[in-house]
Amino acid sequence: MKVELSEKEIALANLFEKVTGVVPLEWVDLGKAIFFIVPYKTITRTIGKEGKNIRILENKLKKKVFVFGNSNNIKQFAQNLFNNVKIYHIEVMDVMGRKEVFIVAEDRDKKKILGKEGLRLKAAKKLMEKMFNATLHIRTKRAPT
Repeated sequence: MKVELSEKEIALANLFEKVTGVVPLEWVDLGKAIFFIVPYKTITRTIGKEGKNIRILENKLKKKVFVFGNSNNIKQFAQNLFNNVKIYHIEVMDVMGRKEVFIVAEDRDKKKILGKEGLRLKAAKKLMEKMFNATLHIRTKRAPT
């Protein structure tokens, strides 16, 4: 599959690589924030000591920057997108020839799932579509007492 990038996208990828030393695999720019996917083994290097590289990117781009590790496994990729959320279950189904990913997460983590202004959830849905041609669905449930 041939991918064509605009000059703006090439400049963004070059800036990201120059600051972090890592080539981004994919990204979603939602205006106020940008979400990058990088090879999983490069997460630490991408973030930099005490988040230094992320702060540099945020200053240069004038927006929040988030980085997630890639996985070729759709369930692990979904887990990586919500790495600070208690996930009970991830199920992948084939519905009429299309992949559907269902995540059941802790109800108390709703704000983490959504992110500020719902940006994290929007980015996760777009990244799941781009990386796996799949639709992401999230449900929450209360922890057993």
